[in-house]
Amino acid sequence: MCRFLSWIEYDKQLYYITAAELKSEKGKDLLKESGSKDDIWGHGFIRNYYGLTPSQGKDFEINEFNKFSELPKELKEKTKNLRKYFNLMFSLSGYLDVRGCALKGVTLPISIVGYLDVRGCDLKGVTLPTSIGGSLDVSGCDLKGVTLPTSIGGSLYVSGCDLKGIALPTSIGGYLDVSGCDLKGVTLPTSIGGSLYVSGCDLKGITLPTSIGGSLYVSGCDLKGIALPTSIGGSLDVRGCDLKGIALPTSIGGSLDVRGCDLKGVTLPTSIVGYLDVRGCDLKGIALPTSIGGSLDVGGCDLKGVTLPKNIKIIK
Repeated sequence: MCRFLSWIEYDKQLYYITAAELKSEKGKDLLKESGSKDDIWGHGFIRNYYGLTPSQGKDFEINEFNKFSELPKELKEKTKNLRKYFNLMFSLSGYLDVRGCALKGVTLPISIVGYLDVRGCDLKGVTLPTSIGGSLDVSGCDLKGVTLPTSIGGSLYVSGCDLKGIALPTSIGGYLDVSGCDLKGVTLPTSIGGSLYVSGCDLKGITLPTSIGGSLYVSGCDLKGIALPTSIGGSLDVRGCDLKGIALPTSIGGSLDVRGCDLKGVTLPTSIVGYLDVRGCDLKGIALPTSIGGSLDVGGCDLKGVTLPKNIKIIK
């Protein structure tokens, strides 16, 4: 399947599709007839639009943004303003991978239905799309002065970024990775459809989402004064955390990893869909879940006086 950017050269002419062609009556009709919106990037769509037979012209395609300097001059100029010439197309199909590319003078689409990968890019003066249907990866980028989309349908990767003064999206459909980031003064999304990675972060003064559709990774974090979500669709990783005074979720859709934690005074969920890992924990006086969908790992634990759940795999 062809991707951005495809064109045909025939009789010293360039044939390609931009938003202008898609907006035309012919373009609209061809889009309706297409089996998939992804077809808009293909040579077949180009031929159908311009009435070229399979034997007329030669097909060309360059997908890597850092090779766009090799494009014919006419196309090269248009790729500098993706918003004007290709925004409609990106809002219907496709993704944009510009890792490590120089974006100075490039206008990105205002909307991308797929993902946008700008790792290693200098984002100074760059306007990111306001809407991203897939994921956004800005890992390791300097986000000073950068406005992130208010809504991301997929995931957001900002690990290693300085988030000071950065407004994160209020809603993320996928997961959010802020591992190793300074979250002081940062407001996390109220809704995360996937998982949240905050391992190694200082969570003092941070409000976690009340509901997480995926998993929550807070291993190594100081959870004092932190309210964990009441419901987690996936797993919960609190390895090495001080759980004193911490209320664990009553519902965990995946697994629970409390390796090395002091469980004294901690109430574990009564039911866990996945596995439970309590290796190295003192289980004296601890009420284990009565129902565990996966296995129970009690390696290194003193099981004297401990009531183990029945009909599950016990790993010692």
